[in-house]
Amino acid sequence: SARARVSPQTKQRVLLIEQAQSRVSRCKKIVYAIVSAIRQDSLLCGYMEAQPVWRARVPVVKCVSSDGAVTLDIVPGNLTAVHNSRLLREYCTSSPLCRQLILLVKMWAAAREVNKAHSGLLSSYGH
Repeated sequence: SARARVSPQTKQRVLLIEQAQSRVSRCKKIVYAIVSAIRQDSLLCGYMEAQPVWRARVPVVKCVSSDGAVTLDIVPGNLTAVHNSRLLREYCTSSPLCRQLILLVKMWAAAREVNKAHSGLLSSYGH
């Protein structure tokens, strides 16, 4: 019987797909653990709501503070967000007005509802 030959490129693509699926699976497990921890310790954490967003391109936990003043997303394994956060921290350290400017722009974007990255608008790092 003749065996079909698989090209090295096809093998590489299959390997990359399997690795990506494994990363997503690990991230989903981490998201579930984060949501469980926040829900169990909601008073300690100061967050009243933590929801996993499975339909997102990458697994996300959306959190809202108990007073509704602060919202945040937790995305496990997102190194770009870590680098962006470090960059913003450096900006704020170097200029006392930077934090106020960032918050002002975020409030402006929220008031005009242009802060919805999932709809193709600004992400939290774009405003």
